[in-house]
Amino acid sequence: MTLSSRFTLPGQVRAVATTDPSGPLTVTGYGANPLAIVITRVDLSGEVAWQRTYPGTGRPQSRMSTDGTLWVAYPDCGGRLLEGVLPDGSTGPTTRPECRPDEEIGAFVLLDDGFAISWVRASRLVRGERSRPTSVPEPRVARYTREGEARLPPHPGPGQRDATGGPALLPAWL
Repeated sequence: MTLSSRFTLPGQVRAVATTDPSGPLTVTGYGANPLAIVITRVDLSGEVAWQRTYPGTGRPQSRMSTDGTLWVAYPDCGGRLLEGVLPDGSTGPTTRPECRPDEEIGAFVLLDDGFAISWVRASRLVRGERSRPTSVPEPRVARYTREGEARLPPHPGPGQRDATGGPALLPAWL
Protein backbone atom coordinates (compact mmCIF):
# COMPACT_ATOMS: atom_id res chain seq x y z
CA MET A 1 0.00 0.00 0.00
CA THR A 2 1.37 3.43 -0.85
CA LEU A 3 0.60 6.73 0.80
CA SER A 4 -1.73 8.93 -1.17
CA SER A 5 -0.11 12.32 -1.66
CA ARG A 6 -3.01 13.94 0.16
CA PHE A 7 -6.38 13.10 1.63
CA THR A 8 -8.71 15.12 3.79
CA LEU A 9 -10.41 14.39 7.08
CA PRO A 10 -13.17 16.48 8.60
CA GLY A 11 -12.27 18.87 11.42
CA GLN A 12 -8.90 19.60 12.97
CA VAL A 13 -6.26 16.84 13.15
CA ARG A 14 -4.24 16.93 16.39
CA ALA A 15 -2.31 13.59 16.31
CA VAL A 16 -1.52 10.76 13.90
CA ALA A 17 -0.26 7.35 15.06
CA THR A 18 0.63 3.98 13.55
CA THR A 19 2.50 0.86 14.56
CA ASP A 20 3.53 -0.05 11.00
CA PRO A 21 4.87 2.14 8.16
CA SER A 22 2.48 0.38 5.75
CA GLY A 23 -0.50 1.59 7.78
CA PRO A 24 -3.20 1.98 8.79
CA LEU A 25 -3.14 5.40 10.48
CA THR A 26 -5.15 6.33 13.56
CA VAL A 27 -5.99 10.03 13.62
CA THR A 28 -7.09 12.01 16.68
CA GLY A 29 -8.77 15.37 16.28
CA TYR A 30 -12.06 17.16 16.60
CA GLY A 31 -14.83 18.05 14.17
CA ALA A 32 -17.12 21.08 13.97
CA ASN A 33 -17.53 20.91 17.76
CA PRO A 34 -14.14 21.32 19.47
CA LEU A 35 -15.60 19.65 22.58
CA ALA A 36 -15.95 16.34 20.70
CA ILE A 37 -12.89 14.15 20.13
CA VAL A 38 -12.98 12.23 16.85
CA ILE A 39 -10.81 9.11 16.40
CA THR A 40 -10.57 7.90 12.80
CA ARG A 41 -8.79 4.81 11.43
CA VAL A 42 -7.76 5.25 7.79
CA ASP A 43 -5.63 3.31 5.34
CA LEU A 44 -2.83 5.08 3.50
CA SER A 45 -5.13 5.99 0.61
CA GLY A 46 -7.42 7.84 3.03
CA GLU A 47 -10.26 5.30 3.12
CA VAL A 48 -11.97 5.35 6.52
CA ALA A 49 -12.19 1.95 8.25
CA TRP A 50 -13.99 3.24 11.36
CA GLN A 51 -14.62 6.38 13.37
CA ARG A 52 -15.46 6.98 17.06
CA THR A 53 -16.50 10.12 18.92
CA TYR A 54 -15.88 10.99 22.56
CA PRO A 55 -16.64 13.99 24.79
CA GLY A 56 -13.70 16.35 24.67
CA THR A 57 -11.97 19.36 26.17
CA GLY A 58 -10.87 21.18 23.02
CA ARG A 59 -7.40 19.69 23.49
CA PRO A 60 -7.56 16.03 22.38
CA GLN A 61 -4.87 13.75 23.85
CA SER A 62 -4.02 10.26 22.60
CA ARG A 63 -1.06 7.86 22.55
CA MET A 64 -0.63 4.55 20.74
CA SER A 65 0.88 1.51 22.43
CA THR A 66 3.09 -0.99 20.60
CA ASP A 67 0.17 -3.46 20.40
CA GLY A 68 -1.89 -0.95 18.37
CA THR A 69 -4.20 0.14 21.18
CA LEU A 70 -4.87 3.88 21.01
CA TRP A 71 -5.28 5.41 24.47
CA VAL A 72 -7.53 8.47 24.43
CA ALA A 73 -8.07 10.85 27.36
CA TYR A 74 -11.51 12.37 27.84
CA PRO A 75 -13.79 13.78 30.54
CA ASP A 76 -16.91 12.07 31.80
CA CYS A 77 -19.35 12.72 34.63
CA GLY A 78 -17.20 10.84 37.14
CA GLY A 79 -13.85 12.49 36.34
CA ARG A 80 -11.35 11.78 33.59
CA LEU A 81 -10.92 8.55 31.67
CA LEU A 82 -8.15 6.92 29.70
CA GLU A 83 -9.77 4.47 27.30
CA GLY A 84 -8.02 2.01 25.05
CA VAL A 85 -9.43 1.78 21.53
CA LEU A 86 -8.43 -1.51 19.93
CA PRO A 87 -7.25 -1.70 16.29
CA ASP A 88 -10.73 -2.84 15.16
CA GLY A 89 -12.34 0.21 16.80
CA SER A 90 -13.83 -1.66 19.74
CA THR A 91 -13.40 -0.57 23.35
CA GLY A 92 -10.39 -1.99 25.14
CA PRO A 93 -9.21 -1.41 28.69
CA THR A 94 -10.44 1.72 30.47
CA THR A 95 -9.03 3.37 33.56
CA ARG A 96 -10.13 6.33 35.68
CA PRO A 97 -7.06 7.94 37.28
CA GLU A 98 -7.76 9.87 40.45
CA CYS A 99 -7.86 13.65 39.96
CA ARG A 100 -9.42 16.83 41.28
CA PRO A 101 -12.70 18.03 39.69
CA ASP A 102 -11.02 21.12 38.23
CA GLU A 103 -8.23 19.15 36.49
CA GLU A 104 -7.90 17.63 33.05
CA ILE A 105 -5.17 15.57 31.45
CA GLY A 106 -2.67 17.95 29.86
CA ALA A 107 -0.47 15.17 28.50
CA PHE A 108 0.28 11.56 29.29
CA VAL A 109 2.91 8.92 28.60
CA LEU A 110 2.38 5.18 28.32
CA LEU A 111 4.70 3.19 30.59
CA ASP A 112 5.25 -0.57 30.78
CA ASP A 113 3.21 -0.73 33.98
CA GLY A 114 0.87 2.25 33.66
CA PHE A 115 0.88 5.96 32.89
CA ALA A 116 2.57 9.22 33.82
CA ILE A 117 0.00 12.01 33.60
CA SER A 118 0.43 15.76 33.57
CA TRP A 119 -2.64 17.36 35.17
CA VAL A 120 -3.61 20.93 34.24
CA ARG A 121 -6.49 23.28 35.03
CA ALA A 122 -9.63 22.18 33.17
CA SER A 123 -10.91 24.65 30.58
CA ARG A 124 -13.78 26.94 31.56
CA LEU A 125 -15.99 25.24 28.97
CA VAL A 126 -15.40 21.84 30.59
CA ARG A 127 -15.89 23.27 34.10
CA GLY A 128 -19.05 25.10 32.97
CA GLU A 129 -17.78 28.46 34.26
CA ARG A 130 -17.96 31.83 32.53
CA SER A 131 -15.47 33.80 34.61
CA ARG A 132 -11.84 33.19 35.43
CA PRO A 133 -11.14 31.49 38.78
CA THR A 134 -9.62 33.50 41.59
CA SER A 135 -7.02 30.80 42.26
CA VAL A 136 -5.47 28.35 39.85
CA PRO A 137 -4.05 25.02 41.06
CA GLU A 138 -0.45 24.27 40.19
CA PRO A 139 0.09 21.79 37.36
CA ARG A 140 1.29 18.43 38.62
CA VAL A 141 2.60 15.11 37.32
CA ALA A 142 1.55 11.79 38.81
CA ARG A 143 2.17 8.15 38.00
CA TYR A 144 -0.61 5.54 37.84
CA THR A 145 -0.97 1.81 37.34
CA ARG A 146 -2.96 0.50 34.33
CA GLU A 147 -5.91 0.21 36.74
CA GLY A 148 -5.74 3.94 37.55
CA GLU A 149 -4.30 3.65 41.05
CA ALA A 150 -1.70 6.23 42.04
CA ARG A 151 1.80 4.79 42.30
CA LEU A 152 3.53 6.14 45.32
CA PRO A 153 7.30 6.43 45.50
CA PRO A 154 9.14 3.89 47.65
CA HIS A 155 10.61 6.76 49.69
CA PRO A 156 10.40 10.55 49.64
CA GLY A 157 12.36 11.94 46.73
CA PRO A 158 13.39 15.30 45.38
CA GLY A 159 10.56 17.43 44.05
CA GLN A 160 7.76 15.88 46.09
CA ARG A 161 5.50 18.04 48.21
CA ASP A 162 6.89 18.32 51.64
CA ALA A 163 4.93 18.48 54.89
CA THR A 164 4.61 22.25 54.52
CA GLY A 165 3.00 21.91 51.06
CA GLY A 166 6.04 23.10 49.10
CA PRO A 167 5.97 23.06 45.27
CA ALA A 168 5.47 19.77 43.45
CA LEU A 169 8.05 19.19 40.76
CA LEU A 170 8.62 16.11 38.61
CA PRO A 171 9.50 13.46 41.20
CA ALA A 172 12.59 11.30 40.74
CA TRP A 173 10.43 8.13 40.95
CA LEU A 174 8.72 8.83 37.63
